[in-house]
Order: sequence, then structure tokens, then C-alpha cells
Amino acid sequence: MRTGRPVNGGGNRASIIAAARQEFAAHGYRGATLRLIAMRAGVDVALLSHYFGNKDGLFAETLELPEEARRGIAAALSTGPIETRGEQVTRCYLGLWEAPATREQMLTLARSGISNEAASTRLRNLLTGPTGDTAFDGMPAGARAGIALAMAELLGVAIARHLFHIQPIAELEFETLVARTTPSIQRHFGST
Repeated sequence: MRTGRPVNGGGNRASIIAAARQEFAAHGYRGATLRLIAMRAGVDVALLSHYFGNKDGLFAETLELPEEARRGIAAALSTGPIETRGEQVTRCYLGLWEAPATREQMLTLARSGISNEAASTRLRNLLTGPTGDTAFDGMPAGARAGIALAMAELLGVAIARHLFHIQPIAELEFETLVARTTPSIQRHFGST
């Protein structure tokens, strides 16, 4: 491994973030170490401090979801006919757990959300943050509660499938999972 100044700044940074996402997703915040992350990324451990300051800084960086993911959740919660809102939200949220671009962040949020305040805040914002969007201004408290309950249910399904690998939930085809979960989620939107 090379030490000293970074040679491939953007590439090294991206490699470190990718390695950190894998480690945090597999082991949570407490179980992941900077040394293991550096080994996985193929860089000197000092480079992690150079880019991110410390483990907390690197962890915070790995929790960032693409902006289109946040916009997708907000759109699923606020657009289209109310009769299909449950399916839209179910497909969008559970899709974040399935998509290669966001799977590791979702696993990291869930594994670390109980013991790490940064992860807990990010997870809470993902689940309830969209209701703070201007599209939800004037929404009655009951409707906001329905959204929070729907998102909490979806989190439970995702954890059962991806963290605990509960059978047969873990083996269901994605479309079957969406079809079986949607009626329960739709109930929170006041229409079936």
C-alpha cells in the first residue's frame, strides 16, 4: 500500500466510500473499523483521515442517499391517485433496499440506527422527512400519522427481508412482495 499524499484523489475517495458502505452495511457502525475499510479500499488508513477527518465523518458520508431517492419517496407520497398511493410508496421504498445504488446505505441505516445518533436521524428523516416538503403543507395531522405508520410498516418488511432474512419474505420475488404488502400500506392512505 502506498502512503503519503493521495495520488488518485477522486478515485481514492470513491473507493473509500464504497468500501465503507460495504463494511458499515455488513457490520454496523460499531463493528466496522477504519483499518478494515482502508484494506477493502486498497489505501493507507491515513487517507481516510485526510478525506473524512474520522470515523464519524466517513460514516456520515456513507449515509447520503442520492437526491433522486429522496425526491422519489416524496413524489410517491404526494402524487397520483390516492387509490394507488400505497403501491407507489411500497414500490419506491422497498425498491431502495433492492437497488444496488442504495442497498448498502439502507442496510447501514437500519443496522446502525438504534445505536448511532447520526444514523437514527437519517433514518427518521427518510421515514418522515418527506412530509416536511412544501407539497405536504396543510396536510391534516391524521394524514401525517398515516404516512408515518405506512413508512414504519415498510421499514419492518425491509428489515425482515434484508437484515433478518426471514423466510419466505426474503425469497419472494420483488413484484410479489410489493403486491402482498401494498394492501396494508394503502389502508394508511384512507382508500383501498
